[in-house]
Amino acid sequence: MSLAYPLTSTFSVGPHVDKYYGHRGDKGGALTSLSRTQNLRDRFFSWQGLSGRRYVCSIFKSGEEAFVADITLGVAIGVIRSGGDAHARFVTQLGQYDSGAQLRAIGRELGVNEWHVHFSNSDGVFEDLTGSLLS
Repeated sequence: MSLAYPLTSTFSVGPHVDKYYGHRGDKGGALTSLSRTQNLRDRFFSWQGLSGRRYVCSIFKSGEEAFVADITLGVAIGVIRSGGDAHARFVTQLGQYDSGAQLRAIGRELGVNEWHVHFSNSDGVFEDLTGSLLS
């Protein structure tokens, strides 16, 4: 199944798609280089883009949306984490939110309990991650 999306700065899985759609195979995972350190292991995660490139993300918990909304260059992935599994539910470009309230509302609606942020000003990151995680 292929989902087409317009060149906008926000994309989420529609109601016609399974709740945990977007996590197929090895698209996301903990960083093996941090496996021995609990503090760092719980703060970073990587996601694979459609191109095969891996994007290292900082993890922010639900409730830290105000900080995430203040980031001006980057991509945020709204994630549902259950046990060891992480499921991408929402992808957005940062720098467009007036406050954390907008992200918090989106997160609540979609059941997001973590925000994975890739800090970047590179073109194509949003499209690469969206194409991989939500298509």
